[in-house]
Amino acid sequence: MPEGIDKIYTYCEHCGKPEQYLSTKGTLQMADHKKCRRIARFKNLSIISKFTDVNKFEKAEIKNSKEEQYFRFYTKYVENFEIAKDEGMGFLLLGSAGTGKTFASDCIANELWKKGYAVLSFTISGYLNEIKSGFDKNSPVNDVENKLLKAVEEADLTIIDDVGSERISEWAQERIFNLFNTIYSNKKAVIITSNLSAMELSQHLTVNGSNKITDRITELCKPLVYDWDSRR
Repeated sequence: MPEGIDKIYTYCEHCGKPEQYLSTKGTLQMADHKKCRRIARFKNLSIISKFTDVNKFEKAEIKNSKEEQYFRFYTKYVENFEIAKDEGMGFLLLGSAGTGKTFASDCIANELWKKGYAVLSFTISGYLNEIKSGFDKNSPVNDVENKLLKAVEEADLTIIDDVGSERISEWAQERIFNLFNTIYSNKKAVIITSNLSAMELSQHLTVNGSNKITDRITELCKPLVYDWDSRR
């Protein structure tokens, strides 16, 4: 039993520490777990795979010197995340499927969750599907899109996985521009992964002949190319 605690009634679902407990002085206490609840809120908003929680730095199987260098970048990023968050700094991970980009972004997310930061994670296709599912043709305002953009504004880090796999209609173009413009306008830290090359991604995100989305990504993110064979 932790010092000063006589009986524990509930534990925090996130950190596992006592939340409601009886102190040795006989008083009922409720520990402040606001940070934990904030982390849980953004996890619930995220559209993540069942593997996300188990992808951690200690499980990395580094195959080459370039990947080793990248993981040094990621470790320093996590260690100095307060600076990265304030400066709106992130990564753009480019390369073929199966080279470890999503694994790396999951590792960063898990380390930041442990440090108490709120991370929002999704794919563009998942993001668009969430908006579509909440679309009300009788309402001029899409509350789901507004809620997700507000979450992006409030999150400490946003991870957007597998950009380029989605099909972009005129409707989707506007949604994607709104997303990246929100990230850029609020100078938010973001990590983006894509199976496309830099040129292919730029072409994919070109809207009406404009490269505004790519320009915003380039300004916020350090590009890292995963140019080795797939592990799958």
